[in-house]
Amino acid sequence: MPNLFKIERGNKSYQEQSLLSRQPSKQVLHDLNFTLEQGESVALVGASGSGKSTLCRIMLGLETFNEGHVYFKGQSLSGLSRKQLNGFRRSVQMVFQDSISAVNPRLTVADIINEPLQYLLHLKPKKRKERIDELLIQVGLTPSDGLKKAGQMSGGMLQRVCIARALACEPEIIALDESLSSLDLILQQQLIQLLREIQQKQGTTYLFVTHDLRLVQLFCQRALVMDNGRIVEDTTVTPNMEWQSKMGKALQAAVLPVRPSQLEHDSPAMTV
Repeated sequence: MPNLFKIERGNKSYQEQSLLSRQPSKQVLHDLNFTLEQGESVALVGASGSGKSTLCRIMLGLETFNEGHVYFKGQSLSGLSRKQLNGFRRSVQMVFQDSISAVNPRLTVADIINEPLQYLLHLKPKKRKERIDELLIQVGLTPSDGLKKAGQMSGGMLQRVCIARALACEPEIIALDESLSSLDLILQQQLIQLLREIQQKQGTTYLFVTHDLRLVQLFCQRALVMDNGRIVEDTTVTPNMEWQSKMGKALQAAVLPVRPSQLEHDSPAMTV
């Protein structure tokens, strides 16, 4: 059985724009090679500007490599027919970091979730209504929440709506681009538990784009570390893992401790 995704010799560069002269192109991804398997939760980690989001967009077909190939279930994305491309779009969905800007504020929650059901699955209105209610319940909301607009939802609730929209077509892979980073710890844990339950029931694969190794430890089985457009580490996630790459170690050092250090406990109390 082929890999779900295979990236082969992927290179990406952008031509910088100038009004006065032609600028040299800037390469942002360098000779990338890796695979994703069905049912995996794989973290794509690195500092800001390391190329994580660019790679994620390429894998979802929103951009293309200048050189190299993306294969989905053994087929190159560049060779897909129109019908195959529609099937790919149903199979691959994305949840963005900023849930507020990811939805139309003029639409109700039900309308937001309805869009993929109508335009990708072409379901009839009655079936769409039933599916919307199912999805809202699945992500911990209620059918009555479907009547609300985005401005009436908290950040955590709206991110659940975005997850429900991503789940609407029962995709094989969901890319989460810093989707949990802006939420508080309790909401992060709740959504991670929700995503795990969905994976257990549906076999969903997750590509988890983040710079937060704490979330990687909670959610992922495998991690790809990016540094300056290159994958510098491909490792299994374990409870007491030691990162081998320079970037992995730097990200680990940046994780804030759960509890204050003993030194802080032993420091004299401030008097007024």
